[in-house]
Amino acid sequence: MWFPVFVGIGIFLTFDSFFYGSNFFYALFLLPVLLFFKKARGVLTALVIGVFVASLKLYFLSNHKMLDHEIDFIKLSGVIEKTEFIKSGTRVTVVTDLGRLKLNSLIKNVKADVFNPGNKIRFIARLYPFSDNNLGYNFFRQAFFERCYAKGVILAKPYVMEKVSRSELSILLEGIRNKINAKINHDFSPDTKGIAEALITGDKGEIPISIRNNYAKSGIAHILAISGLHITLIAGMIYFLMLYIFLLIPSFSLRFDAKKIAIILSFIAALFYVFIAGMRVPAIRALIMYGVIVIAVLFDRVAFSLRNVSIAASIILILIPETIDNPGFYMSFFVVASLVSYYEDRKIQDGYFQGIVVSSIISSFAVLPFSWYFFNQIVGNGISANLLSIPLLGFIIMPSMIGYIIGFDFFGIIADHSIKLLNLIAEVVSAFDFLFFRLATPSFCVMSIILLGMLVIIINKNKIIGCGMISFAVILYEILPKPFLFLGNDFKVFGVKDGDTFYVNDMVKSRSMTNMWRQISGAKSKQKLLRRDDIFCSPTYQITNSSEHLSVAEDNKIIATVQKNKGTKNTNIIIKR
Repeated sequence: MWFPVFVGIGIFLTFDSFFYGSNFFYALFLLPVLLFFKKARGVLTALVIGVFVASLKLYFLSNHKMLDHEIDFIKLSGVIEKTEFIKSGTRVTVVTDLGRLKLNSLIKNVKADVFNPGNKIRFIARLYPFSDNNLGYNFFRQAFFERCYAKGVILAKPYVMEKVSRSELSILLEGIRNKINAKINHDFSPDTKGIAEALITGDKGEIPISIRNNYAKSGIAHILAISGLHITLIAGMIYFLMLYIFLLIPSFSLRFDAKKIAIILSFIAALFYVFIAGMRVPAIRALIMYGVIVIAVLFDRVAFSLRNVSIAASIILILIPETIDNPGFYMSFFVVASLVSYYEDRKIQDGYFQGIVVSSIISSFAVLPFSWYFFNQIVGNGISANLLSIPLLGFIIMPSMIGYIIGFDFFGIIADHSIKLLNLIAEVVSAFDFLFFRLATPSFCVMSIILLGMLVIIINKNKIIGCGMISFAVILYEILPKPFLFLGNDFKVFGVKDGDTFYVNDMVKSRSMTNMWRQISGAKSKQKLLRRDDIFCSPTYQITNSSEHLSVAEDNKIIATVQKNKGTKNTNIIIKR
């Protein structure tokens, strides 16, 4: 059951070595881990497999090129591969002669059928390179593995050169997704249509920022990402519906195994749902896990076990090694593994609502380290929000949405009002700000110890050692220095954390980068530094930005100085205190 853990470590070390060149230092972390296992040969085999699949992935992408500088007003033509309608316009993926481009179109007078998948369009765009830094979730690596060349903005109304027939499966599915989104957009209210689209097609562009923030602060943001919860609800509904129908026909149920046929049909329904949802990695991951459960049922084996979770994780890592960079991978598997580890040894099963409470507590603790590491936030009120939202989603919203998509429009009214209630739950629970914390990103060492402690609890079920390791990691986090000064590659943009506020010298330039800095520092808000001649001031620090160096003073004492000739091209500089 430890096999996928070490496959993942091999993949992680290979990818990091390729992108950054020096992270094999973290391999020293494996020495005490190897001593923990009796069968070190199996551990080394898993590591070799991880290195092999990651190296194979990099080999197939060795000729892939990415834009390294901004290009303004370039004329291009290409075929639309994917479309997502967002609140401010349209987001499209276009395959051109340069490569795959991710573009935003903010032009309001463009008809929706212009951006239909399969259409060949000619357009003028401004292209930007993907940010290449090692802060937070790395969009450069994500774009590299998706074979993207650049991101950008469409500057003028596109011209449709050719409307391609919908003969290809991918284009046909994209067309179905767009029709479903258009139907939802027409029938649902402004505050609910974005949530409805996210639940069915996975498109979250129509969700207002305020509602999205409420879901994040209330701890139910996982509802907006199609993953294991949604696959389980869809497959479960189809399974019990088909099983009920089969049992009503005695001649059929006595001759055939109704349970196995029903679960096969439920898997087909889940497969179709994943296709409609855009084949996103979390949905594919959940589908593979459900497929392992289906196979276990077909062979009369135990469906829910840690071994099945391990098999599913191994399959995903070997087939899609780049998922090791996806926060959803860790969240979903640690949640599932934690729940299975808890329930597989329990002889007395919990009641439904008791099970929701217990499952919410376990899930909240399982995702907490990853919410801290990737998003720099800890949500303490997720249990109450999940206790209210999960039954509403499972019993009313999802069944109503399925009935609405099939063609029974009156189900759309039920779903619309239910989603309004869901939004209200998120708004009320998110109002308890004292249960929402922002913390600076923990170091790799701290995070590694926490993960190892969690795995010891889940797999080996040794709570004493596991909790001891997690406690030691938290103490280590408090001792280690925290980042407080951030510098851009060209030293023109910089920021400093002062208390709970993150101050930057420019609020316009590199807005996404400074927002990432604020998130990593754990600050709650962002403000502009005051300018006094050559000195930038926050309440505590005075920053001098000369032509040769940048220095930070506190109480007229220099506490940090960075020479500008030491700046590197592709990595932001962080000064820890």
